[in-house]
Amino acid sequence: MAGKTPAQVPLRQTRGRVRKGTAFDPSSNSDLRRKNLALAAEIVRLTGQLERKDQRVQKLKGRLTSIASEATQAANKTNDTERELIALSAQRRIAPVRERRAIARLSEAGATQVAIAERAGVSQAHVSRVLALVKEHPESIDVTAREVGWLYAIGEIGVDAMLAKLSDWPFTFGQAHGDSWERGTWDDVMLLLTDGFITEKHFEIIAEAVKAGGRHA
Repeated sequence: MAGKTPAQVPLRQTRGRVRKGTAFDPSSNSDLRRKNLALAAEIVRLTGQLERKDQRVQKLKGRLTSIASEATQAANKTNDTERELIALSAQRRIAPVRERRAIARLSEAGATQVAIAERAGVSQAHVSRVLALVKEHPESIDVTAREVGWLYAIGEIGVDAMLAKLSDWPFTFGQAHGDSWERGTWDDVMLLLTDGFITEKHFEIIAEAVKAGGRHA
């Protein structure tokens, strides 16, 4: 390229080209750093909020669990109280039957009314009335289906024993005669259900067993 001035050298032969906007700007790196720091700070803030919300949620869950536990305990206490009342009711109903049996056995064994009264803690007149009742209605000291339900209610027999006895009981069934109703022993089971001494499930099991045995229920 001898004899050519620099102005005459073709542009493509130059080793470097000048490009606009490619100069290094140190402020751009600083802006990126500030943005990253701001993003990190926002992440920390949001994480803290989530942690605080999670703590509040856990506290709320704990409170709800406590409330549920208290409600369950209250319900259990209510159920226990109801069972206790049912047991007391059964005891009141079965006590006269047991008293009649005991007085009748002592009388048959030769004990005097005075002696029986002293041992039972009742008056001689009471003993006399009981013996008169048993003489007129000997069935008043028979074991009945109702008594089986009462024994279950006061805890003297278990549910399996109660269901087994009543499922195999020789029931009779009431009949209507005009405006009157001739009572059957199946009515005892109905009364046990009505009075709360057995449940509907117990009643269904007994009724199905009676039907399966070819008896009407």
